[in-house]
Amino acid sequence: MRGEIKFLVLEKIKNFDMMRIKRLKKDENEENEGRKMVFKPIENRKISSRIMEQIKENILRGKLRVGDKLPSERELSTQLGVSRSSVREALRSLDILGVVVSVQGEGTYIQGDFQDSLCMLMTFMYFMNGCKLKEALQLREILEIESIVHSASRWTEQDIQELEKYCDLLEGEGSEEEKSEYDKNFHDKIAEMSGNSLMIIILSSASYIIQHIIKSAREKILFHECIDQVSMQHRRILEAIRLGDTEEIKRRMQEHMQFVSEALRDVEEEEI
Repeated sequence: MRGEIKFLVLEKIKNFDMMRIKRLKKDENEENEGRKMVFKPIENRKISSRIMEQIKENILRGKLRVGDKLPSERELSTQLGVSRSSVREALRSLDILGVVVSVQGEGTYIQGDFQDSLCMLMTFMYFMNGCKLKEALQLREILEIESIVHSASRWTEQDIQELEKYCDLLEGEGSEEEKSEYDKNFHDKIAEMSGNSLMIIILSSASYIIQHIIKSAREKILFHECIDQVSMQHRRILEAIRLGDTEEIKRRMQEHMQFVSEALRDVEEEEI
């Protein structure tokens, strides 16, 4: 029964490699003594923040890793010398940030899934810091071009086929929402081809801002006189990737990004 519960936990925790899965399934009594978690009594103000800080320190020191189970609320409360409500508040905050995942009836596990929380934080930054749409586009342009150029040696035929599929879908029949998604999928795939997990998360966050904050912007481009131009630019990027010509890739990507920026020049004022 215990093994079945742990496998349910694995379903909720993303991006585990086999080493971490095996570690999660191990008997807790066989844990390496060198990784024993250390929690100290808390006497300062902002108790929940201090609890989060101690959990962070255990992660930074390698005493907590993705897939590891935290002590129960009661145990943490005793070790830290704080109330269970303070522990609960800290764990809830870490859950929102993507650091932990709580499974009802089983406990709380270190998760390390930050994509959603980073998207949320970047969205707040976009509005609260008075950022402009062109800044999100510039971020995507710089990172996307560099990511695709520096990952040339890792491209596979399957990668190229996926890009071609999104080109075909964009050129075919479909609703505004569907074509908007195909366009996003094309750019997400380019980010994925970098093989750099941090790059993928940041590019995904920039794309999230572009698609969801100014949602109709991409649709306006895709469903007016620009649709043929966008499709053609995607094809040119794809052909440059197929040839492995990094200079041509940069040129075609810059051409596409400049076109999109110009097409969206007036959209931000309309939407925000």
